[in-house]
Amino acid sequence: MKSPRIYAFGVALLAIAIAAAVAHGASSSVTITSPKSGSSTSLHQNPYTAVAGTATFAAANAQSSRFYLRRDGCGTSSDNPHLSVTSGTDAGDGCG
Repeated sequence: MKSPRIYAFGVALLAIAIAAAVAHGASSSVTITSPKSGSSTSLHQNPYTAVAGTATFAAANAQSSRFYLRRDGCGTSSDNPHLSVTSGTDAGDGCG
């Protein structure tokens, strides 16, 4: 008898794999190699199920943006670490 939790997990995993493949177009694929199709496992005897497989995705286009770590203050209440595409000094310069 299959556990309802294991069955639900398998259905959810399959749905995620299909959604990932559809979201990334025809050049993406997901293959689950373990556990084998149709196999069952007991949640009481094996509370952990390892899933193995492969996934391929379309190549990403290279970007040329450079990001700088900026801070609005140095340990003050207005300190706001964030990324910026603007270089230069800020209120966090010299912060150790």
